[in-house]
Amino acid sequence: MAVFHLNRTKWIALIAVILATAAAVWFFYFRTDDATAVRSRLREAVSFAEKQPKGSGINLQGAGVARSLGDFFTTETDISISGESRGQTYTMSAATRAQLVSSYFMMRPLLTSLSVSLSEIEVEFTDDSHSEATVKCSAMATGTTQNADFFREARMITAEMVREDDGEWRFSSLRADPVIGFD
Repeated sequence: MAVFHLNRTKWIALIAVILATAAAVWFFYFRTDDATAVRSRLREAVSFAEKQPKGSGINLQGAGVARSLGDFFTTETDISISGESRGQTYTMSAATRAQLVSSYFMMRPLLTSLSVSLSEIEVEFTDDSHSEATVKCSAMATGTTQNADFFREARMITAEMVREDDGEWRFSSLRADPVIGFD
């Protein structure tokens, strides 16, 4: 049976290798860079906007959900969402967080369910300090209205986000445009 005897220099070298390996694992697998933080905040906002049918797990309701969704936006904001449904054009716009919360609170009861999936999320920082970002992605919204009408809409999302004093990323503007040619 071989017995390994390590002198002080070998112990120090072994500990240095272990620490370097741990640092590399943390750096490559557990660190959060600014772009990852922006993507996470976008996904978190989408999860608050979604609505599950009654009886299918946690289903936060009404004003609390609308207010929580409002926390993802700056006080002064510019939101524009337009589209077409049943041959009619609709537009939802808001210039303040309060208008967004009010609009969402009125729109939410019209839906039985809403699910949104995001893909191709691109983040581009517009300043050197990484406190402002432009986010572009595609989104697929599916759901059911209170009239039991199923809908599926593809959108191109363009958003401006800012990191506020509390360190949280918030939307200062958001535009959701229909994807042309999608049925």
